[in-house]
Amino acid sequence: MTQLELKKEQLIKELDRWLRGGIDKKGRVDGNGSLGALTDIKKAHHADVGTFILGSCFIEAMAGFRYGVTKRTMNKRSGNRFIKFVKGYLPKYNAEDMYKSLRCGLVHNYVEHRGKYFLDSTDHSLSLHLKADNGRVWINRKRFVDDLERAYKKLRKDILT
Repeated sequence: MTQLELKKEQLIKELDRWLRGGIDKKGRVDGNGSLGALTDIKKAHHADVGTFILGSCFIEAMAGFRYGVTKRTMNKRSGNRFIKFVKGYLPKYNAEDMYKSLRCGLVHNYVEHRGKYFLDSTDHSLSLHLKADNGRVWINRKRFVDDLERAYKKLRKDILT
């Protein structure tokens, strides 16, 4: 194993520890671990707003690992990193609206800003996920979490290749 491969493996190990958390025997995030952002998101399954706040933080963390961040740049251009990550890893979502309405609105004000989204967890919204309805877009919590998990798996793969 080369030094670069070893460094990549070490990075993946840390990402799995801090971002993913525990997995079950089939390799799926189980929601039972004590660490890991994705595990915490899955544990928040009864809290719609909490799920979307944690999801926004998770996107921001993945963006920092993907595009690089240092102590000096941590508070600079985080919005650009977030938007770039959504465009590359969650392309079905409108990156700018996600940043302004969900990430900034929920994280800073505990409210979906600008009235762009219906955030829902009912079975009714499963089939409406990411569909427009009277100028607003439905986001189903379960589908959103599934999309975050796929984005994380793609990020891992991109780091290793």
